Amino acid sequence: MVGRDPELAVLRSTVDSLRAREGQRRARFLRLSGADGIGKTRLLAELATHARRQGVPVLLGRATEFEQTMPFGVLIEALDGHLGGLSAVRRQSLDRGVLSPAAGLFPALVGDAGSRAPLADRGSLHRALRFLLQTLTPCGGLVLILDDLHWADPATVEVLVHLVRHPPTAPILIASACREAQLPLSLADAVARADPTQHTYLPLRPLTRAAIAELTAVPAASARCARLYRLCQGNPFYLHLLERAAFPVVTADGAGSDQAPSPGVPAALLEELAALPEQARVLAHAAAVVGDPFDPDLAVEVAGDLGQSAAVLLDELVAADVVRSLTGDRRFAFRHPLVRHIAYTSAAPDWLEAAHARAAAALRRSCASDVAVAHHLARASRTGGQAVVEVFVRAAQDTLATAPASAAVWLEAAVRLLGGERAVAKCRQDLLVLRAQALMNSGRLAESLALLHRLLGQGDHITQETRSQVVVLCAAVERLLQRPEEAHALLLEELERLPSDAVSDSAELRLQLAVGALAESHLAEARNQLRGLSRQIITHDDRALRARVLACRAVALLGPESMQRAEAVAQEAAGIADRLSDPELGTRLEALLWLAAAELGLLRDRDASRHTERGILLARRTGQTHILPRLLIVRASALISAGPLDQALACAEEAVDAAMLTPSRKLRALALSTRTLAAVWAGDIGLADRTAREVLDTMGPRDSQWSNLTFAAAVTAHSVLGHPLSCVQEIYARLRPSLTRGPHHYYAVLLPSITRFHLLHDDLAQARAVVTDSTTRGGPAYRGTIDLIRAEVALAERNATEAHERARAAAATFTGHCRVQAALAHLTTGRALVLTGQRAAAVHALERAMKLAAATRAMLLHGQAARELRALGHHPAVPPRRDVRTEHVATDPGTDGPFVR
Repeated sequence: MVGRDPELAVLRSTVDSLRAREGQRRARFLRLSGADGIGKTRLLAELATHARRQGVPVLLGRATEFEQTMPFGVLIEALDGHLGGLSAVRRQSLDRGVLSPAAGLFPALVGDAGSRAPLADRGSLHRALRFLLQTLTPCGGLVLILDDLHWADPATVEVLVHLVRHPPTAPILIASACREAQLPLSLADAVARADPTQHTYLPLRPLTRAAIAELTAVPAASARCARLYRLCQGNPFYLHLLERAAFPVVTADGAGSDQAPSPGVPAALLEELAALPEQARVLAHAAAVVGDPFDPDLAVEVAGDLGQSAAVLLDELVAADVVRSLTGDRRFAFRHPLVRHIAYTSAAPDWLEAAHARAAAALRRSCASDVAVAHHLARASRTGGQAVVEVFVRAAQDTLATAPASAAVWLEAAVRLLGGERAVAKCRQDLLVLRAQALMNSGRLAESLALLHRLLGQGDHITQETRSQVVVLCAAVERLLQRPEEAHALLLEELERLPSDAVSDSAELRLQLAVGALAESHLAEARNQLRGLSRQIITHDDRALRARVLACRAVALLGPESMQRAEAVAQEAAGIADRLSDPELGTRLEALLWLAAAELGLLRDRDASRHTERGILLARRTGQTHILPRLLIVRASALISAGPLDQALACAEEAVDAAMLTPSRKLRALALSTRTLAAVWAGDIGLADRTAREVLDTMGPRDSQWSNLTFAAAVTAHSVLGHPLSCVQEIYARLRPSLTRGPHHYYAVLLPSITRFHLLHDDLAQARAVVTDSTTRGGPAYRGTIDLIRAEVALAERNATEAHERARAAAATFTGHCRVQAALAHLTTGRALVLTGQRAAAVHALERAMKLAAATRAMLLHGQAARELRALGHHPAVPPRRDVRTEHVATDPGTDGPFVR
């Protein structure tokens, strides 16, 4: 290559680092950017050549302009051929339990399994793809090249964001290229937050005049070189077009047109195609319809009657350098994406529709996936029968959980074909509701809301059942848009217009009003709604509805003044929910979510963990991915209290990943806060620090109350564990004012943090005031929390007797339930006993603290107990440390359980 020596040196050194010892088990990222034709693809080709010379295998995929609705296209292009090239024994050796969520993507793996893999949620699929890359990467390294990412489909972008946030623990280089300033925003944000030592960015600038002179063998000082440089603007592709032009754009003496080449690029490429024989040009159009790269047999079938040998016509396209044969592959590719663009867009619209129809028919005959067929039908079918609609619906169902943006496209096509006949009105309404959900899940909230309101505007043409479902969805979207008042007004208006006999619909709307009030911490309103609703459904035969109402009411009753009532209602809800079969729960998984949230507030952590575990399993099995982030957050919170903390951290990481796939900033802040707290207790202060910073960056003006767990994490790290976060002062300044209006069901978590905050600042009077004002009413676990913080205050006041009594009472309460808190209570007991001079009893309490801390993987707490024991002359054995960093703790997507790599 000419003029790219610095860039080539960077590419080669990056590949070489994969084979260096320090590069093992660590992914690297390389990104090229620049204008069309600047040389991105050529540099990636040089990278691939150098890697192969070093013995490093290379996988290559390229996103394409007209396939942006085909989910995961660039990844399938890169990986499927490699998977198919593995021996049957090697493919069978892959861990199918871990990889099962991704198996359905790749024809090579589907062939082994004999059928499509079961439906996966996006988070499980992303983790499976990351594990697949780790599995396929040999010790000597692997290079994965992803070109033209500016055309990547949204599902592929989500996978890349996941890989940036969780780099594969393998010596893999992920090299990509995209147009300048066209990197998807979510991916750009993830890269900005990533470890800069793992990322290399190479912006490609125009070639210099000297490089142009070398490429054209024209003296740099000549007038011809000056005019060529001015016309091509240092772009090698434009220079190539100038040299191929059928007329002398630049004459030998430097004369010629001063027109810039960019407007003339389409004209120049059109002239290339026009110079071809007619049938060769038709084959070029057909190849552009099929894809890039394309199967020549399929392109011939799509072209129709060519009238002469297809092989001869293909040779003519190769000879004209319109297409090129791929090395080691029977397929062909266009010389440049712009060539394919011109070959596609220059075809007549009617011919294109017919060609796409022929492509769809050919793919159906070859048993291709519904998604592959739907891609062509969407461009071919202005009208169609029920069979075509069914293809679109099946394609949407296949992609709804993993690629909702693509599902929305297929559903739009299905609705368009159904038309407006009354005979299909109910089917059309169901598809529109499904499309609104797909739009919502892909973050296109305004479009989703507009579609839902259009449905509501159909008046008598919409059934009451569908109408109630649409209103509930509208309210959910309004809340995601941070407009709770609009959601409240919509639900009230719909409730007033309901007929008196619509008991189930009325109950659902009132329940949603209560949920909205809880989300805004309007407790009195929520309790009033739920009290009346509980009376309304007491004889209702829908047990799942009763479980949801009671569970939601238990959450609303959380608080010092009604803790015992909350306990009773939660037990009643649990009794109903535990007797419900999985089909009976169906789409009512909020019953398990709210029940677990209530149990978490009651510090019944094991019950909360059990109910969320069931909810997560059902959500994944039934494709209800919208509820996964909240279930994972509650489960992680339960594990933070009961342990093991490595599992808590893995679950919190899953919660963050799931929340990042939603458009809810509030949910992201809460998930990140939960991960901060899990990382602190697990002893990964570095991760806690980075996550706390991300919380602060994520928060909006109304989100601070949902980020209070970050305050709790910062106080815990600083006060309890002695490791202040680097942004601790900013956390205190931004989150402390919101604590009084924080979510009431985290009161038991936040109360110790408020007290410890005052102790940190030597404000014993204020700390004592907080614990004095706190009530001792409520469940036993709640009282244990109050006892523990009162012990800590007494210890700070050097009141050893009170500290010992309170800490011992807390330890008795927590033992067997909240094991992490029990370890802290025993540690506090030991410290109080040291002050009273009871050394033997202190040693016993500290040893119990160490044992519990080791069992729950609370390593910093374990270290504190060990230091206290050493100060008393005892030297406890230190258990082997288990690394709890999130890059080494993951969740097996096939089993929903944690495993350590």
